[in-house]
Amino acid sequence: MKRYEWEALAQLLHQGYPFREAYEMLQGNQRLFHAMEQGKPLSECLIEGHREPFYEHLRFFLNITSLPNAILSALSIDDITKQLKSKLLKEMSYPMFLFLMSFLTLTMFTSFILPQLMQGFDMSSNGFLLHAVAVLKLFSHIVLWGIITCILLMLIMKKSLSVKLFVLHRLRFTRLPQQFCSYLLAAYYTEFLRHGISTRNAFSFLSQLDQASLLSICATQIEKQLNNGTTLNECLDSQIWLDANFIKHFHIGTHTQNMEAAFVQYQEFQEEAWKRLLKRIGKGIQIGSYGFVGSMVILVYQIMLIPLQLLETM
Repeated sequence: MKRYEWEALAQLLHQGYPFREAYEMLQGNQRLFHAMEQGKPLSECLIEGHREPFYEHLRFFLNITSLPNAILSALSIDDITKQLKSKLLKEMSYPMFLFLMSFLTLTMFTSFILPQLMQGFDMSSNGFLLHAVAVLKLFSHIVLWGIITCILLMLIMKKSLSVKLFVLHRLRFTRLPQQFCSYLLAAYYTEFLRHGISTRNAFSFLSQLDQASLLSICATQIEKQLNNGTTLNECLDSQIWLDANFIKHFHIGTHTQNMEAAFVQYQEFQEEAWKRLLKRIGKGIQIGSYGFVGSMVILVYQIMLIPLQLLETM
């Protein structure tokens, strides 16, 4: 089903329509009803055969609220993650395109064009140019292998939880794992507040998420501490996967008795912080890309001057 169909289904259910009638108005597929007639729960029938994030969110919220509310909550969380990815992609698309083009140009230049230009000239007296070409070629290879390593590492992280945790621990100095985990926790917690879910139950539900997710690991650790009698404030303060700004907003929400507003404010604050970070990274990539292109232009210019220098010495 498409997004608008899920929204329409939730509205029809809120209006009191029976599920079968509401579903048939939107979908003519009878597969779901056949599965239900075989004794499968409705929640399992809706999610069966789907691996998209929305269905994972739907499975999660079906454990704590009614079907129409679960649909709307799942759509809300799905929107948050999709909008975040869209904003990140929008901020980084041009710098990454510029970097990719300059990298490909650098690779082609150092591997094919420069060697052909240098074949017809005696370069023994131009040691600086030889070293400059070697440095550019080495740099292009380092970047290429760096990209390949990052891709392979991400694939391994999807398969191995231990490798994922090892890498995330090494990245904690950037505070990005803590910020991303806190951002998702704020989004989920906001939905819990709207449904009147208690704090203990909230972390219990979050611990049932995909066990490979950082948020699930964080929630499991907090749930264990709460069961051992540790206060929530102490749990949050000792949690290594939560951002300090999230904890600050949590305390503000506790004192003002308006947790939902505090969490929404934190999400907005974090989005702005990520935008500023991406802009700085984008500027750095652009400067590096322009530097690559500039270096290549200078090298080509210097190599093209070699025939004139040879004519002067004749």
